[in-house]
Amino acid sequence: MELNLEGAKKVFNALVNAKIPLKYIKIIMAQSAFETGGFNDKKLYTLNNTSGITFKGNPNIQKNAVKGSPMPKNESKTGHYAKFNTLNDWAVDHWRIVKNNIVKSTSLADYGTRLKAQNYFTGPLPNYIKGLEFYYKKLEKNKLFEIKPNSFSETLKKLFPFLGILVIFALVF
Repeated sequence: MELNLEGAKKVFNALVNAKIPLKYIKIIMAQSAFETGGFNDKKLYTLNNTSGITFKGNPNIQKNAVKGSPMPKNESKTGHYAKFNTLNDWAVDHWRIVKNNIVKSTSLADYGTRLKAQNYFTGPLPNYIKGLEFYYKKLEKNKLFEIKPNSFSETLKKLFPFLGILVIFALVF
């Protein structure tokens, strides 16, 4: 499946805004691409949830999330996906969930194995690892790990293109 580049950029920026180190963002991007079919799944856009996070109903643990759509019966008989206010909210919660596993992992396969041991996903482990590896390579090939995050200074430049002239003017006078 083709990568939705706009969706990928939004996810990347959310992960950067959540202050996740780049070496882990790469793994989370591959995971999100795999779990959303190349950033094409409607959950990404309707729930701001690229990793199928389950709604817990505890605002002390899962901030800015409400009950989303029901999960498929093969994943949960009664569970619902979490619906986040923003992708940034999703990124913070996803990092909370995977941080220990991702930091201790030595490879994509090790990361997948650690997630499986915690019942993070229901499918076969070999398929999950293949999906992670496939999308990691695809993201690298498309240079999506080279996306420049939105920054405050870039936003200011867009809003105030004459700001540089004003600064020079202020320094001169």
